[in-house]
Amino acid sequence: GTRFNAYDDLFSIRKCDDESLPTLVARVQAAMRDVVNLRPASFTLATLDDELRAMAMM
Repeated sequence: GTRFNAYDDLFSIRKCDDESLPTLVARVQAAMRDVVNLRPASFTLATLDDELRAMAMM
């Protein structure tokens, strides 16, 4: 779902040849903000482990 897409966006970030480091960092921070904002209040490390395991199988 939506959280999977946010993880995928985060893990797909690559530095462009003409991109500055501060710009790259800003993109990573924005993507991470999306991931965090999509987490339910009950989110735990165990939940993250389960989601990462499911993503690896896809």
